[in-house]
Amino acid sequence: MAVLAIIQQLIPEAKKISKTHGFVHKRAEAEINGIRGFLVWDFIVYNEITFDDAEGNIMSFFTSMSDDETEAEWNRLVKKYGVNTDK
Repeated sequence: MAVLAIIQQLIPEAKKISKTHGFVHKRAEAEINGIRGFLVWDFIVYNEITFDDAEGNIMSFFTSMSDDETEAEWNRLVKKYGVNTDK
């Protein structure tokens, strides 16, 4: 029972540090539902596009092994949510 209590205390902390970026390919300032942050395209084994808000939360929007698919999705997301960009 003590082990379960320790694990329950560690889970919120693990969630904070478990999501990190790989090599950042592109980054764009964005606003989604009134929340400011950045769209980030990073990769290690696969491509991933995330939204990183100002409070440090990282939300995954898209993953793919294909650079072309990821580029198309990146362009769509930046056009829809990007700020300070040429739309």
